[in-house]
Amino acid sequence: MKTIETISLDDAWTATQNALQDLHFTTAEKKKSARSAQVRARSIRERPIQITLKKQAEDLTEIGIRVGIFGDEVTSHLILNKIKDRF
Repeated sequence: MKTIETISLDDAWTATQNALQDLHFTTAEKKKSARSAQVRARSIRERPIQITLKKQAEDLTEIGIRVGIFGDEVTSHLILNKIKDRF
């Protein structure tokens, strides 16, 4: 799942970290640069989660979420909504 949101990369990064904590997901790896960021985490059921943030403009960030190997749209929307709650 991918979406572009009106938020800076730094603010999206903070919102993502807080959303994962809210959902009680375990963060396995984090990387951030000036243009992008990536978080790998595990759900409570140990399913892999990958969240990718890409700066599109100063206040536009693409948020990509993948849950599991083949994707899980319901859980991806849950994560995205929790990230948006933290904007």
